[in-house]
Amino acid sequence: MKIITINVLNKMVKFLNNISILIFIFSTLPGEKTFAQNKFEPIVVVNNKIISHYELSQRTILLDILQSKNTFREQALNDLINERLLAEFAEKFNINISNERLDEELENLASQYNLSKDVFLLELKKYNVSKKTVLEFLKYRSLLSEIVYYKFSGRANISDDEIDSFIINGSATIELKLAEIVLPFVYENKNEILTIGTSLKNRILEGVSFEAIAKQYSRSPTAKDGGIIGWVPIDKIPLVLGNKFLISDAPDIIGPEIIDQFIILYKLLEKRNVPLFPNANVKIDYIEMKFPKLSKLNLEQTIFLFEDNDNCLNLQFKLNEYKDLSQNLVRHQVDLKEIPKLKLDYLETLDAGEIAVIQYDTSPDDVTLLMLCGRQQEISENDRELARQFLFTKRLQFLADGLLADLRSEANISYR
Repeated sequence: MKIITINVLNKMVKFLNNISILIFIFSTLPGEKTFAQNKFEPIVVVNNKIISHYELSQRTILLDILQSKNTFREQALNDLINERLLAEFAEKFNINISNERLDEELENLASQYNLSKDVFLLELKKYNVSKKTVLEFLKYRSLLSEIVYYKFSGRANISDDEIDSFIINGSATIELKLAEIVLPFVYENKNEILTIGTSLKNRILEGVSFEAIAKQYSRSPTAKDGGIIGWVPIDKIPLVLGNKFLISDAPDIIGPEIIDQFIILYKLLEKRNVPLFPNANVKIDYIEMKFPKLSKLNLEQTIFLFEDNDNCLNLQFKLNEYKDLSQNLVRHQVDLKEIPKLKLDYLETLDAGEIAVIQYDTSPDDVTLLMLCGRQQEISENDRELARQFLFTKRLQFLADGLLADLRSEANISYR
């Protein structure tokens, strides 16, 4: 089979790109005169403020360039409706985004493509995307952040108890061992390189080694090692891509994905759980009692005795009346990491004073009763601040979704 390399395909770019643009124009526009007459007519009116066909077309093209997934017209229109509502809210409460901040946001966006802002705008202009379209996109993205912070920052405060609970109960995160095939592209040959990525994936699924393909085609420094990246924390991966990894199993192939100016195929090699806050030292204080086969109280009575004494001191005092029980009781105060997994799985579900009964499938007569006395944690200030920032951001995201839903429910939205 003859393999067409990326370099050869690049020579075909201008011809293919011109054809694709012509197809786009003739498939979406009824005619030049008609479009000229209709493009500034409203497609939606939001509280007497219009969204034109032209704006929708501009936003759809922009999102298609910037995003890693295909942009549907409905998504772009939905975003524009939200922006009209946010603009009304911002005007009412005198919330503004400065030109300096917009300029900084534009520089940050351009830098993701290794371009200056001026070159970035020139590249977008080739697709007839105006500077105004880009600035409005950046303005309302920033405006949502400002509005949510203005309206909800007080309600998004995170208490120390919430931080401690998150650190203790969120005891593990996920790391992924990945390999990659990286294919760079420019605006003009995005679709052609995407086709190559799909073709390479099909060859891998047909049995060609991922590592061999990576060594031949990938343009990443990892190519020489067969594309192997190593272990990557899930929180360092974009959310949508991370979710794809979470529902995949090794050795699945994920992609092709478009990230910045690269089309990437991933191979999921392995998953593992790692401590979310490895420096947090958590001690668990609990009572463990192996139920004796010969006892004055049967198992049901013993469980009732545990439940009737809702803290460890009371329970220990009461069990002194039953020597056969008290001599089987042990109180532990140990690091969480030292507790066997089976017991830890039970203890993590308990609050102080609550009990669990473990009956072993292999030995039904062997029963162990547990009572949690309490948890003590030594948490570093660094871990505490990381947890606070994470919880604060998640809460603001939740409040932002609620705000937009409220604004839409109260708005007069008319589709033309």
